[in-house]
Amino acid sequence: VKAANLYDKDGKPPWTPELVTKPEYVDWKMKFLSLILPDFPSALYREIAEAEFDVGMVTNEQNLVCALAWELWVRTGKLKRHHNQLQSNTVPILFVHGRQDPIIHFGEVQRLFQI
Repeated sequence: VKAANLYDKDGKPPWTPELVTKPEYVDWKMKFLSLILPDFPSALYREIAEAEFDVGMVTNEQNLVCALAWELWVRTGKLKRHHNQLQSNTVPILFVHGRQDPIIHFGEVQRLFQI
C-alpha cells in the first residue's frame, strides 16, 4: 500500500471526504482494493467502490484496519487454509445473497461459489 502512494506521509488519502468526487474516490478505492484483494476482476473493484461511495464511504481508519487485517490473514496462511477448507468441503453450501448488497458484493460470493 505504501509503494502505491495511496496515502500521504501522515497516513491520509489524497482527498478529503467532504470534497472528493465520485470518480476520484472510485479510482482511489479501486487501486486500494486491487492491492489488498488481488486477482479479482476490475469490474468488481469498481462495483465495490461505487456502492461504497453511494451508501457512505469507509473511513480512513477503517481502510487501514482492513489492509492490516488482510495482510495478517494472508501472511499467516489463513487465506490459503480457508480456500483449502472450502475445496475439501463435502457438505453442500447454500449462498443466499442479493446483487445490491453494499457490504458483501455479489461478485465475491460468486467467486467463493467457484471454489
